[in-house]
Amino acid sequence: MNRFIERYAGLVTHHPYLVLLLIVLASVLAVQMAGTVGTKEFVIKELLPPDVEAINTIKIIEDNFGNTDTIFFAVEIDPAYKGSDEVRDVRDARVIWYLDQLSELAMHTGDVLEVRGPAQILRSINNGRLPQSTREVQELSNKNGLLASYFSRDK
Repeated sequence: MNRFIERYAGLVTHHPYLVLLLIVLASVLAVQMAGTVGTKEFVIKELLPPDVEAINTIKIIEDNFGNTDTIFFAVEIDPAYKGSDEVRDVRDARVIWYLDQLSELAMHTGDVLEVRGPAQILRSINNGRLPQSTREVQELSNKNGLLASYFSRDK
């Protein structure tokens, strides 16, 4: 080992410009090759066999509801009778109460870690309680921009 070190030291001391030139060339080559290095996204789902029924079920759920980490519930109002007391606005306090009940049920499911929705936001900006009237829901939603993503503009 000492003999190798002595030869190396002799080469460096007798030919410093050659060693410097080799180091510069190696550095230029390394910088140039660094531009060719790329990354590829690793998706575990690509490693799973495509013919397993459970995996196909997960794909169907993802196609319809997003992915398996997040699931969205959409509430659509479709009153059937004119002049009835049916809900006609998604900002109706009864709809908010219903969404709150769905959230509570979801939280009691073992795999759910968090529920976010208009009921939770309204509760947080209204001192921990749900609004009791449609007008109160509308007033709170007009004051707070967080609810804009939950209610469509056409009601």
